[in-house]
Amino acid sequence: MATPIVPPLSPRGLVGVAIATWTLSVVAAAAFPWAFPVLVLVIVFPLVLAIPHLDRAALVPLLVGGLVALAVGGALALGNDDGGVFEDIEDEIELVVVIVGLVGFGLLITSTIRHTNAAHRDVADAAVALGAQVAESRRRLVQTADEERARLERDLHDGAQQHLVALGIDLRRIKSKASRGAGDLESDLAGAVDALDEAIAEVRALAHGIYPPLLEVRGLPDALAAAARRSANEVSVRTDQVGRLERDVEAALYFCTVEALANSDKHAAGTSVEVSLSRTDEGVVLRIADHGGLDADHVPGRGVTNMRDRIEALEGTFGFVADEAGTSIVASIPIEESA
Repeated sequence: MATPIVPPLSPRGLVGVAIATWTLSVVAAAAFPWAFPVLVLVIVFPLVLAIPHLDRAALVPLLVGGLVALAVGGALALGNDDGGVFEDIEDEIELVVVIVGLVGFGLLITSTIRHTNAAHRDVADAAVALGAQVAESRRRLVQTADEERARLERDLHDGAQQHLVALGIDLRRIKSKASRGAGDLESDLAGAVDALDEAIAEVRALAHGIYPPLLEVRGLPDALAAAARRSANEVSVRTDQVGRLERDVEAALYFCTVEALANSDKHAAGTSVEVSLSRTDEGVVLRIADHGGLDADHVPGRGVTNMRDRIEALEGTFGFVADEAGTSIVASIPIEESA
């Protein structure tokens, strides 16, 4: 990208530069009428600087101001017949000054336009790249959702459904024995109760993986504390008066934490894990770190990709670092303060 000769200015700075430039140009037109062709480029230059940075509402007054400066400067230059302050200056010198001024300011304007075009191309390229990342992230989210639905169907079929089928068979057998008055029904009923408890536990485990009731009722701090207690590692949780957040934000941070703790249990068994959740002026920040070293050739798996997608889907940022010293995750999601 081309380097601008004039550093970028704020909208207020651009207006200030424009007013100062036009004032000096009008004064110069009265003092040096023969230099007015150069002053035209001087008056136009702030407009070239401002066009890429101001919206239409702010640009219209600036354009009007530029036209007024051109009109006033032109009237002063044309109305000054005595040559201005230096009326005895040689015509050749005047011509050289005008030519040099025209070439110099022409190059300056050309360089500014080139830099603006290059900046616009960079922004367009970045937008295209961001659009591709968003499309890929959405594709992965859809794929993950399909896989999760398939997993739930398989778990229901192989787990809870089989427990319920077996329980139904046991209950029909107990009913048949009861109708005949045969056998010890107490032990049979105890076995059926145990089977029912297993089915309930299986359904609860599945429901917990979808959206834990504790997160819905008590909020993120309590849900994170419960997730920490289920971890095989020693996990400390610190929350700094985070309070309740939007449901999508709480779910993303919760499942990100659950995934990170599962990874620690798998790859860093026996280590300690720190989980911290805090509010900032911009949003909420989740930090997770363990001290279990990973091999140098370790490649993050699908779990890290899922965490990144969850956070970035909410316009957040996700950072993941894993090396011999341990694993560190920092996830930040912007939130709007309620009125």
